[in-house]
Amino acid sequence: MIKPSCLLVWPLHLDFPVCRWNLERFQDYFNGIYIGFSQHHIENQDLSNFIRSKLPFAHFVEIIRTRDDWRDDAVNCLLDVMPKDGYVCFLEQDFLIKDKTFFEKVFRKEHPFMFYQEDQRIHPAFSVVRRDLVDKTSRNFAVCPPGDHFYQFFNELPFGINIEDLDVHKREDYYHMAGLSQNYMNYTYEEPFFHPNNFLYYNYKSLQFPNQHPLFNSLQQGIERKYGHPEHHAFLNNFFPEI
Repeated sequence: MIKPSCLLVWPLHLDFPVCRWNLERFQDYFNGIYIGFSQHHIENQDLSNFIRSKLPFAHFVEIIRTRDDWRDDAVNCLLDVMPKDGYVCFLEQDFLIKDKTFFEKVFRKEHPFMFYQEDQRIHPAFSVVRRDLVDKTSRNFAVCPPGDHFYQFFNELPFGINIEDLDVHKREDYYHMAGLSQNYMNYTYEEPFFHPNNFLYYNYKSLQFPNQHPLFNSLQQGIERKYGHPEHHAFLNNFFPEI
């Protein structure tokens, strides 16, 4: 099995309790977890010290702004301090993983490039790339029209393998909660939610985690009070612990 280093860019103003839970229970599948905080200029909402305290096993890296794109800055700063060999697992907090079966299958064999595909697009929510291939690209992770973040990076890599071809399946083994971070901002700005049933059920289940930051807990509680949640969901319940 391979054992990649894990890379996450974390918004200063948000928490992801289910992601923290996953990082803790799956940490042994990684050769270190590296996190960089991104500043989105949300006033009086800096949860970074709280996140650090809840993930003591992770490596936190200071992000130095030298580029126009916040994510390009963060990913490059993280790569600069991560191991220069092996593999890199690029992960987003809204990529939910049911159990260790996912890693046992995806990390079982050496493939230069493994990716998650969404709507015909290779999506940065989850990918695993051999480190030497990462460094052979321009390491441009910025928004590059006609694509979004990671568009140019993925196009500069050799042909990879879809994780669905590794016997893991969407909604059964993993699920990408598209629009999760934006939905929390949409609540603040009173804008419509993206995939509201998914988001409201996720928010309700996320509330069940103990030891949460009071600011983020207040945000979740406000959403639950105003919108409630679906009583049942076809599959999301499988991605949360029984609390």
